[in-house]
Amino acid sequence: IQPVMYQGRTISFLQFSPTKDRLGFYYESSNYGNAEDTSLAIMDIATKNIKTVYTGSYHTSRWEWNDQDYVSVYYNCGTCCMYVRLINTDTGLQEREYHNEAYENECIAPALKN
Repeated sequence: IQPVMYQGRTISFLQFSPTKDRLGFYYESSNYGNAEDTSLAIMDIATKNIKTVYTGSYHTSRWEWNDQDYVSVYYNCGTCCMYVRLINTDTGLQEREYHNEAYENECIAPALKN
């Protein structure tokens, strides 16, 4: 099996948009080859145009579609700490950033039981 590549680098976390007309994926965008920068690209299936809408550090975690025009990118900010960036896939602009308290509560809860 051959890996799927973009700009000569393996892509990961591929997900179709809710209407299946866009495909999003992570790729390593660092020029140093040490996975310092992770970028999220969105491809329009019909036109094959690809736009990078997010670039972050090695703290970048998962991402998901919120709806057809927005994605949430999660990134680690320490032990039991996760932030979320809401990004408009048409403009590439970050429209909101917030602390993911649900993740923190899930992470801390098991420690409190001991």
